[in-house]
Amino acid sequence: MAERIKQPCRACSVETKNKKACPSCGLPVVYVAPPKPELEQPIKMRCKRAIIAAGHVAWIHNRLMHTGLDSRGVADLICIVSPWGRFLAIEIKRPKYSPSDVTPEQRAFLAAVRKFGGVAGIATCEEEALALVAEAQQSQRSDVAH
Repeated sequence: MAERIKQPCRACSVETKNKKACPSCGLPVVYVAPPKPELEQPIKMRCKRAIIAAGHVAWIHNRLMHTGLDSRGVADLICIVSPWGRFLAIEIKRPKYSPSDVTPEQRAFLAAVRKFGGVAGIATCEEEALALVAEAQQSQRSDVAH
């Protein structure tokens, strides 16, 4: 059963909790469950669309379909950042995720991408994903300058 939250009576505005009727006026009380956090899938789709709209290549790594990558720990979005083709791996998490939500396999994959010169990180929205794209482009500019 969903957690009940305090809800004001629609008639007299008295706060009630865990009661079927308002203690003040006796009208039935309707409880509203707290909103559920957004799922990762819609966030992935929005991030992918934003990256493609910005002129880069992005794939969603599907663990149910063979992609040639071992499915354990592989980031949710695999990207190639223009104009030099920098590899970018983005792990998508729900907003307000905890560090324990990132598995050791995911941490290892992101670390391997960084070790071999790619950019990797975690994003909870399109803005964070595009910030990682900008980081990949910035790193490319400094690599080319040397």
